[in-house]
Amino acid sequence: MTLMWAIYWIDVLENIRTALEVFGFGSLFIIGFWCLVTASVDTEELSAVFSKTRSWLITAGIFVVISLFIPSQKTMYAMGAAYAGQQIIDNPKVQELGGNAFKLLNEKLKEMAGDDGKDAK
Repeated sequence: MTLMWAIYWIDVLENIRTALEVFGFGSLFIIGFWCLVTASVDTEELSAVFSKTRSWLITAGIFVVISLFIPSQKTMYAMGAAYAGQQIIDNPKVQELGGNAFKLLNEKLKEMAGDDGKDAK
């Protein structure tokens, strides 16, 4: 059940990241273009426009920075797989099973080689 929610939230975070990027970069582009157009008309008007849009610019900048720290969907899946793999490796039952399988494999290889565990020195 936990895996289901992890997959769901990975998809939601990817959508949030995309929305933040679109809003942030779009806002910065529109405000920048607006300031350029206004600057060509009158510098006094530019300062008035900039003072009105300052909070909008700060908000858009914050959204862009937040979107940079949200990893991509592919990275989140890789992180989840790495975490699950580490949990499996650290499980004592899995280590015991792997050790037993390794011992059995060595015994069978020695039998097939006709060595029976004795080294000729």
